[in-house]
Amino acid sequence: MVCVFNKFKFLILFSYLISLEVIAEVLWDESGAMQNAEERIVLNCRASSDFAFRRDAVQSLVTNIQNNTQGFVPHTITWETHTPLSAMLSNILWIHDRKLRNRHVPAHPSSYGTTYQRGAALIRGVESDPCPTYFQIENRRYKLSLNYNGSPTTEQPGNYYLMQVNPTWTVLSFDRNITIAQFNSKDYQLHLLGEIARRKAIDPYRNNLPDQFSRIPVAAGIVMATKLIRGGLDPDILNHFWKKDGAYHLFSGNFYETRRDNFNALADRYMDRYGLADEASLANLLKMHAEEVFGYQDYESALQSLFI
Repeated sequence: MVCVFNKFKFLILFSYLISLEVIAEVLWDESGAMQNAEERIVLNCRASSDFAFRRDAVQSLVTNIQNNTQGFVPHTITWETHTPLSAMLSNILWIHDRKLRNRHVPAHPSSYGTTYQRGAALIRGVESDPCPTYFQIENRRYKLSLNYNGSPTTEQPGNYYLMQVNPTWTVLSFDRNITIAQFNSKDYQLHLLGEIARRKAIDPYRNNLPDQFSRIPVAAGIVMATKLIRGGLDPDILNHFWKKDGAYHLFSGNFYETRRDNFNALADRYMDRYGLADEASLANLLKMHAEEVFGYQDYESALQSLFI
């Protein structure tokens, strides 16, 4: 009887994972192991933070005011210092997805403030995202607004601006060196999470167009860099990873080959640091380290525990 019940629980959880509408992309064409590791991280962040319930929470936090002519006034999504990165990324992924899906939809109550104005970015002086999302971390408030205009020549549907708007107005960027304390803060981690969401974005109105750099496994790269940086034995890693001209930087530049080569260099450094012999070993260690960095329990482990 217990076995039957556990199998029933397994079917429910499996159905839930399927219902997340996760689109499997080829994220790393040189290595099936790395492709699977990247997909696993993103799926875990969606699933482990109870994606469907957090979706409903986001919907209730962002409300419209009197009518469509006045537009929307978004409430602020608040994250605590102890909020796991998986929960933060779950929120950001959902917001990106819905903004792109609702891009052609006029503002109305059921859009929950995620209506996106297609083509507005082409008009000088017009806000490309009339319904930006705000995040609160302690006394600091951040504004996330998409600036993808959907034109035939654009190839990055997840493009966005992320700015601190309170207490000071600051655009988060990869232009300058940072300290380890800054890297470990939720504020700078938010910037990295935004890069993951950017690369996973898909434009449903252009034959599910993926991001130009979607094959670069940035989530896996963030895990590797975080472990090296926090390990304290590789002090040069930090700004080689953070700054746009760094040898391990994955988020800037116009050429796919540069980002790919930087990822390979970072992976080699990670493998040397932990004495890994092959990419299968790398993927296995990434699974454990991703749980630590993002703060989730791997869904495969959770499924196996049902039968113990």
